[in-house]
Amino acid sequence: MELGVLQRMKADLQLRGLSKHTFRSYTTHIRIFLDYCNRPIEELNEMDVRRFLGHLIVERRVFICGAKGKKDRYTVLSENALIALRIYWRKYRPKSPEGYLFPGSKNVGHITDDAIGCALDKALNKSGIAKHVTLHTLRHCFATHLLEAGYSLFQIKEMLGHSSLSSTTVYLHLNGCTPERSSLSQ
Repeated sequence: MELGVLQRMKADLQLRGLSKHTFRSYTTHIRIFLDYCNRPIEELNEMDVRRFLGHLIVERRVFICGAKGKKDRYTVLSENALIALRIYWRKYRPKSPEGYLFPGSKNVGHITDDAIGCALDKALNKSGIAKHVTLHTLRHCFATHLLEAGYSLFQIKEMLGHSSLSSTTVYLHLNGCTPERSSLSQ
């Protein structure tokens, strides 16, 4: 039955003219939902959807499709980041046909690394931070904050999309913070 539902969904998405990327995103999220529920699809109902959405909110986990290294992964979202994203969404209401939260120019594709780098440079200039910071610096900081917040090396490895734990340890820069003082809890 599950395969039939996915095949029907594929046909519906094709009729709507949605991209292959959108189809992949839909099927990935449906599989995540089905794995969470751990029951046959014909037994699922609205309460299962509500329970799953509640789980995602409590866990504050975000699924990122095709991140660095073109790998799909889960990551965490701080309360401050969630608030900022909600403000952004209300203000701009992105209209990407592929469903990107941060679409590229003219709402085609996703935002580029260069555009994000320019936004980072503007934010650094505006804040008066003179230290050289890149997007990769932020990735290192994120890994360190995760460790300080009490995440295991394995969890950090998964969130960064590393194949090897030794790659993850290179990212960690310990500064003596305790989990209670981590910026991830803010």
